[in-house]
Amino acid sequence: MRSIRPIAKDEQIYNTYGNLPNADLLRRYGYVIPGSRDDLVEVSAEMIIEVVSFHKEEEIRRRIEILDEEDIFEEYRLRIQG
Repeated sequence: MRSIRPIAKDEQIYNTYGNLPNADLLRRYGYVIPGSRDDLVEVSAEMIIEVVSFHKEEEIRRRIEILDEEDIFEEYRLRIQG
């Protein structure tokens, strides 16, 4: 283990596993951090397609543009027949 700064005598130190979501912490180490800012949920492209398919084409295009601008689609690209 390495410290990122000098540690004073009798100072409390913490061992962390990095910025992992709770699902990974639970699977790997058996605990979670309530309210963690690093927590996330993975949503498949298939689920996104299923949910947005209930909307009109114009709304689907708008939502896809928003997701694409946010780099949500890393592996998948959606094309709407128009």
